[in-house]
This record gives sequence, structure tokens and C-alpha cells, in this order.
Amino acid sequence: MNKEQVPFLLRDIGDKDAPALICFVTGGMSHNWALIDQDLAENGLRVITFSSRFTIGAPYETNWDGDHDAEYYFGEMAKAYDPSGPEYDAPYSFLDCVSDVTKVMDQLGLEKAAVLGFSTGGGMAQIAITHFPERIVCGVCCASCYDPNAVAENIDEVKDKIAKNMKRMANAPKPLEGDEASVISHRVAFMGALMDAEEPEMDDPRAPYLTERAKDDFAEGLVDYGGMGEPRSGLAWALWVKDGGLKVHHKKMKENKVPTLIVHGKLDPLVPFSQAAVLHEQFANSKLITHDYGHILGPAESQKKLSADIAAFVKEHFAS
Repeated sequence: MNKEQVPFLLRDIGDKDAPALICFVTGGMSHNWALIDQDLAENGLRVITFSSRFTIGAPYETNWDGDHDAEYYFGEMAKAYDPSGPEYDAPYSFLDCVSDVTKVMDQLGLEKAAVLGFSTGGGMAQIAITHFPERIVCGVCCASCYDPNAVAENIDEVKDKIAKNMKRMANAPKPLEGDEASVISHRVAFMGALMDAEEPEMDDPRAPYLTERAKDDFAEGLVDYGGMGEPRSGLAWALWVKDGGLKVHHKKMKENKVPTLIVHGKLDPLVPFSQAAVLHEQFANSKLITHDYGHILGPAESQKKLSADIAAFVKEHFAS
């Protein structure tokens, strides 16, 4: 793989002269995690999202040396998490994935930018902040964790709740069927699950926008297994941790000088709220804001308020 010539599927909205915010899109491609890009652009930011290496169908997929199918990589991921420590095949490290943000910046002619990520993408934003501080004006980490082991333990504790949410998602008509109504119901069911809502609002005002974004992604052939559940993502993470990357990241976190905003929902069913406090405590130069919902920013009115808060944070540090 030629790392200097990496193709990206870019989405670039907002005023091109406004402060630039680059979003790490993982765990469901742009129509899931980039829910707030329009709100952020309306609040005076240039918002850029790009396809991660985890996204099946993205240009990166054709550039992997010795590429294999998903079944192969799921098998390798099982080896990676085996305590006996057998050898496994990881196509790249997690830090390689994070460093792609600097390639996007170079491609767009940006000397510096802000970064934002949700969940796995929030972890990637963390690493961008600690490893490329000379390129990062400020960072926003939403629904991300300090200790991945705590997330694994939490998932075991709330597995019944998550199973209920996932069952509701599974019963929604799949967007791949191509019917507009099925796309809307699946996307809104997804939002309901991650907001930890008992019942998703099927008339959510964001649904038409999500429908169009979903159609665009599927038309491009983009499919994402979902965050760390995508085997190459898990392997990349395992390789990075095995090589001491997490320890280095935690050390750099304590010395951080990049202004960092941590955003976390009190009802997050995946990353326990207690992780937000730990992350804030360990991450020097960080600020914590909370909301009363789950893994994403809640219903439309909550999303709009938090988007305004995020945009204000970014613009403040570009101004300084």
C-alpha cells in the first residue's frame, strides 16, 4: 500500500473560509455518525468527513496488501484477543488509521484543523490530539472512553438492554432494500437505540436528511460492519495496544496542551458515563459537557443545542 497516495471519499460542507472541523467517521458510515454536520455548518464551521479504512467499499479497501474477506479477519481478530497471544495478521495499526487525518488535511491544503469523533471515532480524535498536536487546533471527543476494558465490562452488565435495542433495530426494514420508508424506519430505529430511548420517534425531523445520506452512501457501495466490531478495526486496535500504543497515548494525554472538549450522555448504553469523568480527569486541558441521553446527542433539540456548544468551542480556539 502506498501510504502517500491514499484516496478518500470526502464530504465537505459549510463556508470554505470558516474554521475547519474534520470528523472521524466510523461505526456506521456518514449517515449514522455525522448526524450533526449540517448543524455544525449552520453554526459557522467548515465540516469535513472522510471514509475511514474500516469502511467496506471505500477506496482504501482496494489498496490493502494481501486483502482478505471478512471471515478471514474475524478469525484473526479472535487470535488477537486470545490471552495465549498467538501471531495474527493485522493489515495496519490504529495509529495508521488516525494519521489519515493529516493526509486529508494535506490533500485539502489545511495546515491545521479541529477534529471530532463519536465512539470509536472519539478514540481516534483523542489519538490525533495527543500524537499530532502541531496540526490540531482543538478536539472534540464524543461518547469515547479512557479504558476500553471498562467498556467491555459495561457491555456485559447491560447486555439485556443492548440486546433489546439491537432486536428493535434488527426488526426494522433494512435500508439496503432501497425503499424510502424502510430507510427512514431503520435510521430512526438506530437513533432510538443509541439514544437509549424506549421507543424511537418515527417522525423524527432528521429522518429525511438521514434517508438521503443513507442513499448516497449505499449508492457509493459503502458498508460498515460497525466500529470496533469491524474485524480490521479490531485488529488495528489490538496491534496498536500490543505495541504499547495505549500506554504512550495515556502518557501524552497527561501532558496535553491542545484544548479538548469531552461530550458524554448520562444514559449511554455502550460507554459508561463514569468513563467521561475518568477521561476528563486524565486528559489535561480538557472540558467536560454532559447531556441527558445515550450514545449520540439525543433528539433533534438536544442535538442542536450541543452542536451550537461544540461550534462555539471550536471557533473560540481558532480565534485564539
